Amino acid sequence: YMEYRGRGGGKTLVGRGAADNDRLTTKVARTHDLWMHARGYTGAHVVVPLLKGSQCPPELLVDAATLAVHHSDARGADFAEVTWAERRYVRKPKGSPAGRVVVDREKVLALGADPERLRRLLAARVEG
Repeated sequence: YMEYRGRGGGKTLVGRGAADNDRLTTKVARTHDLWMHARGYTGAHVVVPLLKGSQCPPELLVDAATLAVHHSDARGADFAEVTWAERRYVRKPKGSPAGRVVVDREKVLALGADPERLRRLLAARVEG
């Protein structure tokens, strides 16, 4: 998976394909981490690692949502919705195809395009 640093140094992890999405969501993400995906589009699973009991800063939430849209078929859209939930509410049904999950207690973030934010995030990709 890819790693980005948001404003304030917050880490965001982004899957690179269906099998990688599965691994990121089911093996890497902890139950209290945030999980995101561009709603209604094929694309990357995005995970924001959080300390247990902590809240995601609003700026980091928007940064991660921006990456979810960019790494999906919604890339370039003026507007997109991003589904997000704590990882504990994301499950993979038995026998489902790679990358397919079911989300309970989802929240939706409506996101307008912000080219400057996206440029900053893409420049903050952690190589390795």
